[in-house]
Amino acid sequence: MLAGVASVVRRRGGERLSYLGIRGFEAILRGGIPQRAEVLLLTSEGSERHLLGAHWVAEGLRRGERVLAVLAGEAPDAFVARLGRMGLDGSAALASGALAIVDWFTCWTQAVEGVQEAHRTLRVSRRPEDLVAAVERAAEGLLVGGERRAYVDILALAYKALEEVQVVELLSGVRGALSEAGATAIFAADRALPQGRIDTLLQTFHAVLDARTEEKAVLAFSVLAVGGVKVSPRSRRVRIREDGATVEAEATGRTFSCPICDARVPFSADRCPSCHTPRSEMGLKAQQPGLMNYLESLQGKEVGAPGRVAPRPPEDRTRGLTNGVRPAEAPPGRVNGTSGGRVNGTAPGRVNGTAAGRVNGTAPKGRTNGMVNGTRGRTNGVTNGLTNGLRRARGGITNGLTNGSGFTNGLGGRRAQAEVRHARWKLYIVPFLAAGLLLSPLLLPERSPAPRIAIDGDFSDWEGVRGYSQSPTPGIDPAVALTGYKADLVVRSPAEPDMLFVYASVAGKWFDSSTLDGLYVFLQTNQSSAARYRLPGFDADLQAAIQGRGGEIVSTAMRAFSGSDEDNWTAWVPARGGVEAAFSDGRIEMAVSWDPTWATPTILLLADDGNGNRSYSLAFRPGPALGAVRATVSGLAELLPQTSTPLLSILAQAFGGDVTVSGLEVQVTGGLTAMLPSFPVVLHPGSPESLSVRVDGSAATPGTLITARVNAVLADGPVLLSGGPIRAYVLPAPTGKTIDGWFGDWGPEVQTDADASSVPVDRNIDGYAANRTGADLFLYADVKGTILAGAPIPVRRVASQPGPGPASTAPTVPWRAAGTDDLRVYIDADADASAGTPILGLRGADYLIDIEGIHGEITRRTAYSWDYGWIPLAAPVAANDERRFETSLPVPAGGRVQVVFQTSGWEGPGDVTVPSGTRGVHESDSGYEYDGPFTATFDRAGRVGIAAKGADFAWTLPNPYPDVPPIGWTLEATPVGVRYTRPDIEVRYAASDLGLTQEILLARSDPSGALEFHLEWGNDTLLWAQAGSPIGVMNGQDRVFDMEHPTAVDAGGTSFPLDYALDLPRRRLDVPLPPELLSVRYPMVITATTAWTLRDDGPTYKVGEQMGWSVAIGDFNGDGYADVVTGAPAWGYGIHTSIGYAY
Repeated sequence: MLAGVASVVRRRGGERLSYLGIRGFEAILRGGIPQRAEVLLLTSEGSERHLLGAHWVAEGLRRGERVLAVLAGEAPDAFVARLGRMGLDGSAALASGALAIVDWFTCWTQAVEGVQEAHRTLRVSRRPEDLVAAVERAAEGLLVGGERRAYVDILALAYKALEEVQVVELLSGVRGALSEAGATAIFAADRALPQGRIDTLLQTFHAVLDARTEEKAVLAFSVLAVGGVKVSPRSRRVRIREDGATVEAEATGRTFSCPICDARVPFSADRCPSCHTPRSEMGLKAQQPGLMNYLESLQGKEVGAPGRVAPRPPEDRTRGLTNGVRPAEAPPGRVNGTSGGRVNGTAPGRVNGTAAGRVNGTAPKGRTNGMVNGTRGRTNGVTNGLTNGLRRARGGITNGLTNGSGFTNGLGGRRAQAEVRHARWKLYIVPFLAAGLLLSPLLLPERSPAPRIAIDGDFSDWEGVRGYSQSPTPGIDPAVALTGYKADLVVRSPAEPDMLFVYASVAGKWFDSSTLDGLYVFLQTNQSSAARYRLPGFDADLQAAIQGRGGEIVSTAMRAFSGSDEDNWTAWVPARGGVEAAFSDGRIEMAVSWDPTWATPTILLLADDGNGNRSYSLAFRPGPALGAVRATVSGLAELLPQTSTPLLSILAQAFGGDVTVSGLEVQVTGGLTAMLPSFPVVLHPGSPESLSVRVDGSAATPGTLITARVNAVLADGPVLLSGGPIRAYVLPAPTGKTIDGWFGDWGPEVQTDADASSVPVDRNIDGYAANRTGADLFLYADVKGTILAGAPIPVRRVASQPGPGPASTAPTVPWRAAGTDDLRVYIDADADASAGTPILGLRGADYLIDIEGIHGEITRRTAYSWDYGWIPLAAPVAANDERRFETSLPVPAGGRVQVVFQTSGWEGPGDVTVPSGTRGVHESDSGYEYDGPFTATFDRAGRVGIAAKGADFAWTLPNPYPDVPPIGWTLEATPVGVRYTRPDIEVRYAASDLGLTQEILLARSDPSGALEFHLEWGNDTLLWAQAGSPIGVMNGQDRVFDMEHPTAVDAGGTSFPLDYALDLPRRRLDVPLPPELLSVRYPMVITATTAWTLRDDGPTYKVGEQMGWSVAIGDFNGDGYADVVTGAPAWGYGIHTSIGYAY
């Protein structure tokens, strides 16, 4: 048995106690943790938390208990491995049912649907309801054994990923399941939680422990609360390792335990350092219950258990008692039923169990939550005939006295008559006050009439309010596709708040889904505060929100934005005023209180279903005068001559009414000045205007990158601006790859992501590429929508339900929640080696680039290398435009590189590509080399070779013009391969995962009668030639390469099919050029492809099986789509040319 794992201990009544697997734990929590208790353990994130949880689990397994671990901060495999290092066979415990694991960790790194079970581990999705269902299912398995315990590590992640109400519901569901199972539970949470949240949790757990990291492998343990009551924390050092955990002995002098608060008291002290009880009175109080005994007493009791509400006593039984409550079982004269604390100080005792003292101040000061006789607070009791404490000697004595003036039955005293004479002047004021009240309706301004718009679902009162209409956004849910909107600001009297009314319509029906849809009204009030929430082309400081589902509104909220993080959704805080709303079918109306000191707002509506479907309105203002502009920036040139050239245009379109544009704010880099169009320009609805911005390239150095940004369109109506920045080079452009956001250097190497992804378009990868130039790896990706668009509403759509437990009014600092998108690139720097971590089809990823952004802007750039964990590197260079992205990273030269691109949103994964190699080549001793699924070499002498799977084949470039001396070739790298050049001839090669494409460009119209290629092949390589079929390159049994027949295309675009003439004895391959090619338009391009043939590399591989061709078999599985079977067309090659095996 490891040190620190206590043996079975039983106390009074036979209850079983636990010690968190820590030797000496009773010095921290006297008596240990009772059976069926729920304890909150606050720790820092990291290995210490996981180690504490493992010790708790290990203690239970060694005792023969049934144990459940609910994990979100650590992978189950890592947790089981740690148990193994602690001397326990976690796999055997899982197999026997002694240990069960609920995995809420994996779903945050890969897709998980519902609840999946494997080897006593329940893997669940991100949905809180699935997690609760999994815990309930696992808790049922605990009932088969004897005693039970649980370790729950979900709160740290839940507070980051879920809304507050969801966390409350999740915690309630998990605790309910464990309570039904009778489990003793430790709930781990982050000690860095906001104090308000900790205070809320503190009131609902039997005990709250704090474990603060002091140094490596040493924690400072303390008790923060017991039974919902805070105690003065006193820490003890605990040394914790995998081989044991022990409370360190204190270096101080001898101490004893205070019988009142359980704190340690030095023998030399005259009073307790925690509750300040004198030594002389501790003996009298020793028989009273301590905090740890109170914890034990919670087992099986209803009254006083955390999270339960005691029955409210009858109103007539509360007078004269402290705190207005006298428990039915308490004898008269005692406070809250405690045994030793009497009200009038007749015996020493504690009030509410918090400290020593007597109520009326005749003994050491006690805490009473409001003292009797008003010495510090009021007690809502009756004392000496006074209500709410002592105030004036005459003003409150009314027991049997009339008029409260000190006399009975009239004003008979001399003193009273004098008071009446002195107050007689007040009578003369009465007529003047009466006259003023009668004249006030004539003197005061007329009260404004009631609002003419009623929030009742009857939209006839909106008919006189002008508004805007727009076409629904194509391809999105009609329930959130906005089609119209309007607003009206009603100014009322100074005594009443102004009202802002908003109307909106959609193409479908509001809130007809089973999941939550929302309408968010973002308001820009132009207040002096700089705190604004960022949206595309807009920022807001106020928000009115309506959420609904199932044909009804389930919540409304009015919020104000606080803080300086413009992307943090949790910086929205409740604002004064409410939201009233009603809807019918596709129309909705709402009203919010409006502060008259605010300016007329600019409004942006957002309808969102939380599943990637959303639509925006224009930015518009309420009022009878309509007019709003949507402006979109686009580039006009990627390359600029050194003359005056249009660089960008702004497509401006007015809606609702005419809008006058008075100017533009344009920023241009590179030393150039923007030349703007003439202003003003009047925009009319239905007649878009293109505003062109020019620059003069002669003022810039050739090769300079120019970046232009349109910061504002100045107009007399609100403008919603999108697009940009625009980038262009002053000629000439760079020849190599540069990470600059220009993208003119990416082209033929871009591959298309052909999978039919169902993710939102903003995360749907359309194209991608990897190019290695020397030691630099350049990466590119684009999406079908907006790259790094993010989500403006990063909340999970779960209907708010009242949660259990008391609410906290303490201020909180919420976790940051930003709806950012991520673009990750996993890089295997040597696909032929097993180093790195296997992921997404890569044999071993060695590097990771992680780019985070929102609203099309990069907000974070990080890179990592793998060394049994991701090690941070220097931030990579990255750039993007609206759809495209590029970055680079240095990688070791020589290995075969494979990459995978992955997109994800704040709520989970998006799209992922298949592993692919690099396009492009790297230098070798003799020229250049391509390393992909096959190897291609390009020598400076004009020799080209390919090799894969034991087949080795090469050829020498031809000389089509005999009159040209056979001088050497000029060889240079291109983005996709290499280019050979010599007078009148150019040969281009492009290498990809699919093969090697060759293009021979002939400039002169008098080539020889044939192109002659001299061949070489290895000893284990065979060539297969058959008329009308590609030439096969084989490794003895498998067809590795196919040399497709070439095609010639002249300058007019006319194609001419060509053939091969293979002379094996002379090792020569000729391409005959027919005579008609002498009279066509030159230059002429001859194209041929050497295709690399795939095969099944798995255990089912059979000789002769080739997996490069496919067979369409119609709708095989009945899903409405045509299906394709990968076959083996080369099986029986030359006999069965159109059939093959299928697996």
